[in-house]
Amino acid sequence: MAGPADVEAISSERLGRRLRELRAQSGKSLRAVARELGISPSAVSQIERGLMRPSVSRLIAFVAAVGAPLAAVFDLSDTKEAGTGLGSSSPPGSAEHAHQAGHAGSIGPAGRTGPAGQDGAAGRTGQDGSARSGGPGRAVQPAGRDGASPADGQDGAGAAAGDPGPRGDGAAEAGTSFTVRRAGEVAPILLGGGVAFRRLSPEPTPGVDFFESTYPPGAASTAHGEFHEHDGYEVGTVVAGELTVEFATEVVTLSAGDSITFPASRPHVIGNRSDTTTAIATWLIVHR
Repeated sequence: MAGPADVEAISSERLGRRLRELRAQSGKSLRAVARELGISPSAVSQIERGLMRPSVSRLIAFVAAVGAPLAAVFDLSDTKEAGTGLGSSSPPGSAEHAHQAGHAGSIGPAGRTGPAGQDGAAGRTGQDGSARSGGPGRAVQPAGRDGASPADGQDGAGAAAGDPGPRGDGAAEAGTSFTVRRAGEVAPILLGGGVAFRRLSPEPTPGVDFFESTYPPGAASTAHGEFHEHDGYEVGTVVAGELTVEFATEVVTLSAGDSITFPASRPHVIGNRSDTTTAIATWLIVHR
């Protein structure tokens, strides 16, 4: 299976198409978004047509202008798994998400999948009797207390986890499902200056953005070094190399293993001042 480093980045055209979709969903015109970003309508059009890659700060400003989470940028309509309903942005614990999980991860007799997994790949039971994920972003219904699937010995419809009663509707209890996405199943997006973002959460999570950033030597989060600010609270940890977080009155240098937290409303610039070494960090943005 391909690892994250082996996955080709989302093309400029696909990224632009996705941003255009998000803007259309918001009901805002191209000119309205341009005004909020402080750039020309022509520049917004170039981004949406894939002729210009936005910087980190421009991407964050764009999704904020259209009222979408950063994680939504990675949900490309032509890459969602067909026929399962998984890969939607239904929040974990919601009724729709639980219903999807109950079907996609249901396990029938002899460990075979129910209607959502005719190929036998999804929701197989391991030798220990636990339910396992078999596909990208697949939500799986947990095994029962005795290690067996809740649907074992029944009609394979996927009864609710921990509920051996005759519900037969395939729905899991809200909050009992989970989603797994394997390494290499989320393509990174390549931004201005060569900065790459890769979503780390298996699916969009309400109120939280969890992603990895890769800054090549000399790259920064803004095109011209200007400070930017946005909604939320940032928590970052450097995994490799060295990053700087520059504020108006001070500069913080972070090496591998160092972490930082700050309100994203504080003007800042994130960059890699090394001439030779790529910097990688994980970021959690909590929206308030």
